[in-house]
Amino acid sequence: MSIQFSVEREERAVHQIITENFHSILAEWQETFFATYGSADFLRRKTDPFANPVGSTISRCIEEILLLLRTNSAIEAFHAPLDGIIRIRAVQEFTPSQALAPFFVIRPLLKKHAEKEERSLTAADWSLVDNLLLLAFDIYMTCREQLYQTKLKEMTSGNRMIIKNAVCPSTFLKHPEQSDGAEKTFI
Repeated sequence: MSIQFSVEREERAVHQIITENFHSILAEWQETFFATYGSADFLRRKTDPFANPVGSTISRCIEEILLLLRTNSAIEAFHAPLDGIIRIRAVQEFTPSQALAPFFVIRPLLKKHAEKEERSLTAADWSLVDNLLLLAFDIYMTCREQLYQTKLKEMTSGNRMIIKNAVCPSTFLKHPEQSDGAEKTFI
């Protein structure tokens, strides 16, 4: 069953709030994601995509998502930046709720900024945000399904046993006492 996302594409208060508070909301939302990692300081400081691919991808994708929210983009445009973050979080040691929880922080962030400016947000203001969260869940489930399918193929193909029993040739050369006369597989 496919969820049909619908949203009226007109200017709403939520778009104005994001436009006026973009950098503040961005920094707070990024911090929410980084705080879920034990190496949060490293993720914050290192912006080089080669030295810190996780932190750089999360920062870039969150900014893209916020820009898309600000410009009232169609929900389909959110797929690529959501996928960038969720693919990372789907393979890490997070429960599903922990993996997706930082996405849900966007609602209280927007509400906090709306209250500071004495604006009220209606249900219509939240429709794109709600659809974004539903899409995030769909992408997460697709990633987890792909991961389990890969694990299943690995288990049924027998390749896991080849890799598990393999010995790196450099290890064998450094520790010849490990040679028990049994045939070893080198990778």
